[in-house]
Amino acid sequence: PPRTASLPASPRLRRVETPPFSVVDEGTAYCISMAIPGVRTADINAVLDEHTMHLVGETKRRLGVSLVKARVNRRIELPADADCESEALLLTHEDGVLNISVPKRARRQRRLRIVTPPTGSTRDAHLTRTSHTHVTHITHAHATRTSHAHHTHVTRSTTATLTRAPPLPEPLVEPLASA
Repeated sequence: PPRTASLPASPRLRRVETPPFSVVDEGTAYCISMAIPGVRTADINAVLDEHTMHLVGETKRRLGVSLVKARVNRRIELPADADCESEALLLTHEDGVLNISVPKRARRQRRLRIVTPPTGSTRDAHLTRTSHTHVTHITHAHATRTSHAHHTHVTRSTTATLTRAPPLPEPLVEPLASA
């Protein structure tokens, strides 16, 4: 019978899975932690699209005859009140743990000033338009909730004033007489 040479053992591919992540609401920020064992910091790519963070990374290492591949491929939906535009958004990776700190948006309170429309009589029986300037005071609460910054925002708007309409004409059809 023909003899066949034995092939050398092929390296095995072993996959390292990442566990789920945890999210903690710390009042002024969300802290997200996930273990990514074996993935080097330089191999992690983080992209933020609106309120969705996508983390992708892969590190390959030879361990004897085995090839060890560690990777992450996660999509994280951030809460609606997360301030994704903040410069304080921070990702740190140390000892196989990725920590993400996402500040919350400062809660906005608006104090509105109520104005009295200018007095004046309109004798015409139609819709007249008058222009008013309204001043809106906007208060932004800082994340520390200990100090407030006050800003004044002036907007221009048009208010419609409806004046008294003329009386309706009498009906042209007489009511039916009862028999």
